[in-house]
Amino acid sequence: MVNLSLHSSFKLNGNSFADKNEFLSYVEINSIDGFGFLESWFDNNDFVIARTSGSTGTPKNIKISKVQMLNSASATGEYFDLIKGTKSLLCMSSSFIAGKMMWVRALSLGWELDVVTVNSNPLEKVTKNYDFAAMVPLQVFNSIDKLNLVKTLIIGGGVVSKKLQSQLESLSTNVFSTYGMTETVTHIAVKK
Repeated sequence: MVNLSLHSSFKLNGNSFADKNEFLSYVEINSIDGFGFLESWFDNNDFVIARTSGSTGTPKNIKISKVQMLNSASATGEYFDLIKGTKSLLCMSSSFIAGKMMWVRALSLGWELDVVTVNSNPLEKVTKNYDFAAMVPLQVFNSIDKLNLVKTLIIGGGVVSKKLQSQLESLSTNVFSTYGMTETVTHIAVKK
């Protein structure tokens, strides 16, 4: 059994928590997307259930090892030099692996995570700067004028069009296209 706890530096929407029970209560009371996943993250199982997208066949539920998820989070942190205290934005649904992994990265690496409502323009009401965020191409396209608020951005869940790629080249944001899927516990390849 994997012993999971909150990293001492982890914050959610500016709040610190004494333990996982206080954290889960906060998420549930505030109706923050991800409560179901987080409840299963801290249960006694060594795995979580995730739904595949269907891009390689019929969508189905699969078991993903919590250790694999922690290893993936650690690898992302190392690759992008995202240390404790990293200011991160979750703007993707926790129903899918990308959203789940943003939670795991923040919880295990000690990030300061802000969660916004999932929509096609996640930066529309955002005014603060972030070190790291993940988006799908449509979110990036609709946020192009505010991407300067994000230092490092990974894009997954679809192809980055040539038009979008050319718009991104003039930004100061470090942008990476990623490839991965639920079965690989999020991205396994990145391209600047």
